[in-house]
Amino acid sequence: DGDNFLGSQQVVLVSLDGGLTFSKKVTINAVKDIADPIPGANFRTDSFASAGVDQNTGAVYVAWSDASSGSGRIVVSKSTNQGQVWSAPVTISPTGFGGYAFFQGLDVAPNGRVDVGYQALVATSTYYGTGSALVDSYYASSPDGVNWSTPVKVSTVSSDPAASSQNNLRRQFWGDYSTVASTNASVLFIYTDTRSGVGCAAVDAFQHYVDGSSTTAVAKPAPGVVCDGQFGNSDAYVSKITP
Repeated sequence: DGDNFLGSQQVVLVSLDGGLTFSKKVTINAVKDIADPIPGANFRTDSFASAGVDQNTGAVYVAWSDASSGSGRIVVSKSTNQGQVWSAPVTISPTGFGGYAFFQGLDVAPNGRVDVGYQALVATSTYYGTGSALVDSYYASSPDGVNWSTPVKVSTVSSDPAASSQNNLRRQFWGDYSTVASTNASVLFIYTDTRSGVGCAAVDAFQHYVDGSSTTAVAKPAPGVVCDGQFGNSDAYVSKITP
């Protein structure tokens, strides 16, 4: 919510009658939106939220990526009174665990365990393009939404965001499809992965030209002609985790 007076916020509207009516917005917390793009890449990003409910206690959890520390960090807030009051956000992706964190998913297992999966980017160059960034996926859990485990990496191969692009080629493509599905025994984290993709120098050059980071004129390339056949190969991967 981009309120001109209050700044960006995570907010919730609550329905207690099955969605027939909703409350006025309730502020969860102020948000420092993550960089768009994240340094080292140029795919679109957002600090959108993921939510889950403990079916036993009614506690509600919301997670998002916040850049108040200067880099993207996944934070989680909790409400125990039907979304009326929210706890101060807890950071679950501390510095040193994956890089610039973004695109999280959250679910609550039937036993009340809170599970969060997220992706994180490490820039290997000041500029974006093939070989300039690596993305991996991580998982953390909590018995109560307050005390969190140390994140563990669940992707087995790092991904290069330059290996795929939007259809118009003007920016890289990275799907914001991060989703978590939890049972008591296991967790499924679904996320975008480009380990099978290959970057394309001609597309990199075109993107730098259209966004003004290069003054060298570059015509829109034809990927099928000038790029490796695996350019654009981004997949949805699933990691099965035993908590």
